[in-house]
Formats: sequence, C-alpha cells, structure tokens
Amino acid sequence: MLNLQDIAERIDQPHFTGSSDLETLNELAEKYPYSQIFSILYLKGLGNSSDIRFDEELQNHSYRIGDRTQLYQLINAAEN
Repeated sequence: MLNLQDIAERIDQPHFTGSSDLETLNELAEKYPYSQIFSILYLKGLGNSSDIRFDEELQNHSYRIGDRTQLYQLINAAEN
C-alpha cells in the first residue's frame, strides 16, 4: 500500500513506479476518477513493468488525462 510519501516520490520520479504499485494506483484511480495523476502513474507502472494489460488499460484511462502528449512522452521516456 502506498502512503502519501510514496505517492509524492512516484510523482517526482515516475520511473520508480513498478508492478508492486499497480494495485494501489488502480484502486486510487477508480476511487478518484477526476484526479488524473493516479491514472498517469498507473499507466507508467504498467509500461515500466511491460504488463500485458497496458494497451487495454491505456484505452480505459486515457479519457481521464487532459494532455495526452505529455502522457505519451512520460510513458515512452527512457529512465533517467
């Protein structure tokens, strides 16, 4: 389970988001559908872990994200 500090770290450094965070981020995205940050971090985690659900979840969560160009850049960014 992610706490407030963990979420702040994932926002600051999204490349650290991994498969262990996916369940919590998905729950938060469903609980707070108007907060796009949880969907962004969830999709980043799916992309980082090369999860098979990525394409399907991208379709399910993309409507929540206002700037899809930044989403694309974030997901496809190399780890720093």
